[in-house]
Amino acid sequence: MPIQDVQVTIDVQNPAPKVGLGRPLILAESTAAESTYKEYYGLDTLKADFPESTTVYKKAAAVFAQTNRPDLVAVATYSATGGKIRKTG
Repeated sequence: MPIQDVQVTIDVQNPAPKVGLGRPLILAESTAAESTYKEYYGLDTLKADFPESTTVYKKAAAVFAQTNRPDLVAVATYSATGGKIRKTG
């Protein structure tokens, strides 16, 4: 069997997540009648829906700052009055 070179790409800024640690879900109360579920792969996309001053953004920032961070964070909003869940994104 001939020897072949293997090309490896290392991204120091965004290392690959460890498999099997799960994906966190952040629950947030919403004033909208409809509940939503959306997955975010980074803070840049999360910022479009939740500004930096919100609790959701701060919790997600803490999760993404971990050494063994997950590949994504899911955010589900809910209404205290109930309603149907709508998946977005």
